[in-house]
Amino acid sequence: MGIVYKTCDTDCDQSASWTHTPIADRGYEMDVSWDLVLDADDRAHVALYQGSLLDAQGHRLFPLTCTIDCDDAGSWRTLDLGLERGQGESPDIELQPDGRPAISYLRGGSAVQLLRCIADCADAGGWRNSVLDTATDLETDFPVAHPVTCEAGFWDTESTRLAIDSRGHLRVVADAAYQARCLYEDPKRPDDPPMSRFHEVHHAVRLLLWDVPPLA
Repeated sequence: MGIVYKTCDTDCDQSASWTHTPIADRGYEMDVSWDLVLDADDRAHVALYQGSLLDAQGHRLFPLTCTIDCDDAGSWRTLDLGLERGQGESPDIELQPDGRPAISYLRGGSAVQLLRCIADCADAGGWRNSVLDTATDLETDFPVAHPVTCEAGFWDTESTRLAIDSRGHLRVVADAAYQARCLYEDPKRPDDPPMSRFHEVHHAVRLLLWDVPPLA
């Protein structure tokens, strides 16, 4: 299975007007996610969180960029930024005022992070990786009062969205759920011991603002 870049310039209501260019291996499982943005020259920039692969790789975030003709698979370049497995879910790619890409993403559901190109975007050394928000930050800012039948749980961030204004200031929205283990009794079986269920007991949408873009 693969990620396919599709384009149409005219008569887009006709299937024959569309091009279909494979650009990356999708990988397996359901947590695969990606986003796309076009620069001023209509070149595509993609952020891909890849699924698992047969060689025990995958589950990482990769930026992809087409260098000349985006309809040519040979024009696409994938950059390995050295992220660990489990880093990169829910990517959102946007362009900074200088045209370089930035990507917000999740690290294992416990942190919101930002990848930002500050120099040569074709080289891993031209990118900076910053931690924007963590589960500890959420616990500090939003202590959850859960029912007495629930044990202490944890915050699990589920998605991010990034926006960058004309001065390069960051606006990130993160969707998070507080998960806890709770005990329940079956009223139809009062002699049975309580059942435990692990589920969401609180939900929050967090808006993160920076006047100065953070550097790693």
